[in-house]
Amino acid sequence: MKPKTLGKFFALSGTAMCLGAAPGLADNPHCRQIGGGVLTNFLDPSECLLTAGSSVNLCTDGTATDDLRGAVGVQVLQVTGTATGLILHNQHHWVTESGDTIFLNPADATAYATPDNNRFLGDYLSGIEITGGTGAFEGRRAPSLPLVRSI
Repeated sequence: MKPKTLGKFFALSGTAMCLGAAPGLADNPHCRQIGGGVLTNFLDPSECLLTAGSSVNLCTDGTATDDLRGAVGVQVLQVTGTATGLILHNQHHWVTESGDTIFLNPADATAYATPDNNRFLGDYLSGIEITGGTGAFEGRRAPSLPLVRSI
């Protein structure tokens, strides 16, 4: 499937992501459970700024609620197909409501077809890893979190 067609497919389907309860920052002696939700929209490819190493012109912007509330963006770096679905190799960008930045490693989202041609199911099977950030996240690192499930 062409990236432009894929972008239209995702734009039509919308993307709802639920941030499940997950451990807090692992190196923090005051680790705690966190929760909330993330909702992003795929943008028109002409609105995406290519990230270094990206060969795909797909990106999202959205919001996060509750413990890590703020703004979230995803740049799709690469799309590959498998027998069961598509794998989107993503780089996330996250800024909290208080202005702290959360740094994350690239992560792979697997998208699966559903009986409804306008919807897909996606999952970060290996989670998303927080590697640090600014402010409250400076020098912090969290284990790979099963953060996101998309419907």
